[in-house]
Amino acid sequence: MALEVSGEALWVFLNENGIVVPEDWKAVLSATKYDSLHLLSNLEDSDIDEIRTFMRQEYHQLIDENEIKAIYGVYARKPEKFELTGGQKKSIKGKVLGCKSLLSKLHRKRSLTTEKDPTKMLKTKPTTVKNAASLECSSAARDKIVMDLKYNLECNVEAYLSSNVPELSDENGKITVVANITHISGSQYMAKICCPAASNKKKPCDYMGIIHMNNHRNWNTSNFYKHCKLHVKCTSQKSVKDYFNTSKDSEDRLEDDDEITNIVSRKRKSNIVDSDEEGNSNPDSDLESIHPNDDSEAQNRQEERRDRDYFSRSNRRKRVLLQSAQDNPKVTTFFPILNNDQVLAKENQLLQNKIVEIMQLKDNTKFELQGFVKDLVDCAIANQGRTSKHAWRYPDSVKEASVVFYALGGAQLYSLVNALMPLPCKSTVKSQLYSTDVIKEGEFRFAQLREYLDSRNEPRKVTLSEDGTNINGKIVYNSATNEVSGFVLPLDSNGVPIVGSFPATDAEVMASYFKHNEASKTAYIYMAQPVSGKSPPFCLAIFGTDNKFTASSILTRWPWIISEAAKVGIEIVGFASDGDGRLMKVMRIRTFSISPRSPWEWFRSNLILPQVHFQDFVHLLVKLKSRLLKPSIIIPFGGSILASKGHLKELITKAGKDVHELTNCYLNSKDKMNFRSAEKLCSPKVTKALEESVPHSQGTILYLQMMREVFLSCADPGLAPLARIELIWKWVFFCRIWRKWILSQKGYSLSHNFITANAYYCIELNAHALVQLIVKFRDYEEPELFKPWLFSSQQCESAFRSWRSLTSLLWTQINCCMLEMQHKQRRVDYLTAALFNMRQRYELPPHLRAFEAVKNKEFIFSSLPENYEIERAAHSAFQTAVKYAMDVKLISKPLKAMPTCPIPVVVESEPELDNEDEDEGTGLIITGEESPPGEPEDDDEIFADLSLDVDEDIFLSTQSGLKTFNNVDLSPSSIFVKVKNNEGGTSIIKKSTFCWLLSTGDTSLSSDRLLRVQAKPVNHTFPSATSVKAPTVESIVNVGDWCAFYDEKKSLCFGRVLSFSFMSGTTWKNQEYMGTSAKVPSSGRKVGCLCTWYSPQACGRNTFLQMISMDLEGYYDIDNYICTVPRPVLNEDKVKLMCSLKDIRKLCSSK
Repeated sequence: MALEVSGEALWVFLNENGIVVPEDWKAVLSATKYDSLHLLSNLEDSDIDEIRTFMRQEYHQLIDENEIKAIYGVYARKPEKFELTGGQKKSIKGKVLGCKSLLSKLHRKRSLTTEKDPTKMLKTKPTTVKNAASLECSSAARDKIVMDLKYNLECNVEAYLSSNVPELSDENGKITVVANITHISGSQYMAKICCPAASNKKKPCDYMGIIHMNNHRNWNTSNFYKHCKLHVKCTSQKSVKDYFNTSKDSEDRLEDDDEITNIVSRKRKSNIVDSDEEGNSNPDSDLESIHPNDDSEAQNRQEERRDRDYFSRSNRRKRVLLQSAQDNPKVTTFFPILNNDQVLAKENQLLQNKIVEIMQLKDNTKFELQGFVKDLVDCAIANQGRTSKHAWRYPDSVKEASVVFYALGGAQLYSLVNALMPLPCKSTVKSQLYSTDVIKEGEFRFAQLREYLDSRNEPRKVTLSEDGTNINGKIVYNSATNEVSGFVLPLDSNGVPIVGSFPATDAEVMASYFKHNEASKTAYIYMAQPVSGKSPPFCLAIFGTDNKFTASSILTRWPWIISEAAKVGIEIVGFASDGDGRLMKVMRIRTFSISPRSPWEWFRSNLILPQVHFQDFVHLLVKLKSRLLKPSIIIPFGGSILASKGHLKELITKAGKDVHELTNCYLNSKDKMNFRSAEKLCSPKVTKALEESVPHSQGTILYLQMMREVFLSCADPGLAPLARIELIWKWVFFCRIWRKWILSQKGYSLSHNFITANAYYCIELNAHALVQLIVKFRDYEEPELFKPWLFSSQQCESAFRSWRSLTSLLWTQINCCMLEMQHKQRRVDYLTAALFNMRQRYELPPHLRAFEAVKNKEFIFSSLPENYEIERAAHSAFQTAVKYAMDVKLISKPLKAMPTCPIPVVVESEPELDNEDEDEGTGLIITGEESPPGEPEDDDEIFADLSLDVDEDIFLSTQSGLKTFNNVDLSPSSIFVKVKNNEGGTSIIKKSTFCWLLSTGDTSLSSDRLLRVQAKPVNHTFPSATSVKAPTVESIVNVGDWCAFYDEKKSLCFGRVLSFSFMSGTTWKNQEYMGTSAKVPSSGRKVGCLCTWYSPQACGRNTFLQMISMDLEGYYDIDNYICTVPRPVLNEDKVKLMCSLKDIRKLCSSK
């Protein structure tokens, strides 16, 4: 038995059962007599210690020297120090556990075999299959193994059949089994057993079962036992009956003896030996000797597959169940369904009532469709009688949704959607899209605005904003109005564009337009925003302009707009713009020139105005950012405190991006419309990082705080009215104090050292407008309408974005002419109305908010503050402003009186206020040619194919290749025009073609809005100097370097470089230095540097730098440079110099 295996056979047996013992340990275990399964499974730690002791003291003396290296390994030279490592101990314990598991399995199998037939097992020899696997030695030993296997197999089979199939016994009551064992290879054996029914005289069976060993070295006898059971008729019937609890009538429903005979015969024909799930067929068995008259292999395989399907266990059970009694209590899927509900309902009145109730509920239950799918299904049901899809009729909801698909996705996407869903055709959708009123250039649509407000239940109160955007200046023919579109419309006495100024009547008139009028380069728009904020803005008017109109036209246009709106019952609550100088002048006149004034000295305007005037807070934030980042501009406070771009550069260099979230691209002074960078620069993270990382940057911190709070006072919907007043008015008072201090300094001026006048007036106007808006809605008892974030020009910017982004699939057009802008605004109007209606019925995605109302987090105010509360908030803001002014040394002691507004009274003859440095160089960047290649640009050459003689006759070259027409309508309203050719005849062409011939080309715009407002950069770049560790004389000075200079008295001083500027130049533009590095000494034009100045103070062995105020008042000549010093260290609020003054003085003496 395997339990008694030892020696070499043990290692073979363990290896076959997945327990691999290393060769060196085989020798050690054999030498210490631990080479049996029982001893290995009981090996303990004390036994391992004894083996280790034996290895150290005796074993190396008993073996040959050539074996010591293989067994002892690294201890071969000194076996007395042999030690078991942790890995070896774990490996040994793993082998021990494996042996224990294997030993328990052997004991369990032995006990099971003994329980089956104890009397038979007494005859079993000690040699088993597993023992045979370990005794593969000589041929004599193998013969002994075969005999033992034969004896054991015959005894086991006879014992099983005697117990389970006694019907196969012979006349003497015995079952005789003859087995033939054959050795295959290695430890694999095969057995052939004849069926015991072969001795039956009535129906002898010649079945020969082929049996193999499984992976556990046991015989797979299950198929042989199955065959033997087939000879017993009642066995299967009994099992089915017991399992399904069928009646006695079903016991005789299995196949009869003839069917069993057919099964056996088919098994013989199939030439395939069945096996259970653990066994495999024997490829080496000689089946031809058993079945000499078989058919071909393919035919046998088909018959075997057919027999397997028909006589499989599941199919046989199904046939039994189908033939069994119908009163079977078991639930199965094989019984036929009997419709006895009518019979049962007649017998049981309660059941009959229940069935009627269920059927009534079933009839009333329907699957509810929702949304657009329901509309489509209803539409399909309504049109199911129409065979042609073109004859379908669609409800308004489906038409609106189809137009939205077409407007947002374009014709290609709509064609795909239309092919998948029953939607209207493209022609129907296009006619629906342009069913709205035509937008005429220059027409103010007050009647449509009133209809828009009434349809949405909005109060008839709006705020107007106006702005312009660049277009390509293309001149085209508008067939809808029979006009030439793209010229600048003339203004009437009210400053309003004259509609229909360029009718296309004939060729001579059209040609005169091109000679005497200018093309529009700007599309100007008026947007009306309902003050409730629940609806998107409405386009009141749109027209083209050359941007040459004056403030006088605006001053007369606004009263006309107010009057015309009042005629249809609409009140204009306020106006908003983006800092345009002409509109700024009009707002100053209408705000600060009104009398009587308020009772407060600090409030310049009247508390009650018919209209309030706001400047866009987004543009204001960007203006303040551009002023801070502009080169050559000094923004000083008292005591040498500066607000400088250099502090931000030093912050980016010293602190990580995770601290301040800034990059160098945010400091680009030419990027004038990047709101995101302005928002990042004034964030609380940046001001906190400046305070912690950049010494003496309190001026920059204060400036950034002013940017943030001036913006939030109007833009944050969550602020209370009094908080808004206090937030913006403290900066109004601070700017007034700061402005007065600038005027008191000889070396400074408002134009060079203060925020721009445009930005300052924006702050003053917004502060006054906030108070006036509170008073207006408080007196009207409409506090819910107080929403100052709606009073801006962002509605115009949103319209411009919609124009440029409203393109179809695979189309990215951003260059539009005036007529195309009108068409796009018409589509925007339809989308706005359609999406408003669709949102009442469907759930729409949030990305369509561009065509909907502003979705900020709004706070509805139930009441607004009284005048005394407003005055109290203003006094609190004044105290805060005084504190800020003292911190930056603008004043030395608190002020008693609140500063008044320094804005002078504006008269109409005063020159208009430009946007100053913000608008310098903000011309367009042209991305394409003014005219396509090959087109003439001279006015005389333009008429090469089309010329005008002294009699104003038009001549068209006959070689032009243009398409001409005959027999068409030539009335003034027709789309065709007659033109004389150079051969004396006439040609008829389209008016659109005629406009194209007269056009001189158009300007292409950049697709990036940030590029459209940038000037061409002028850079002065040099290689960055490496950081120094000792005072060295460098040829390049960078922004952020700490340098030593001679002052005006030739004394030593230190400065931290903030920016550079040219020392000579008549204008700011000439003095502007764009680089962040400068050569030393200056080559060519002299360069000055703006610095924060320090003087050295010796303290023992250390030298500290104390901040001083030098009488330089601006940029200092860089030629006074001595050397660059290592960056000082901030030590206990003191700036410590990290080099010796002696080394610096040596450099001074050498120079």
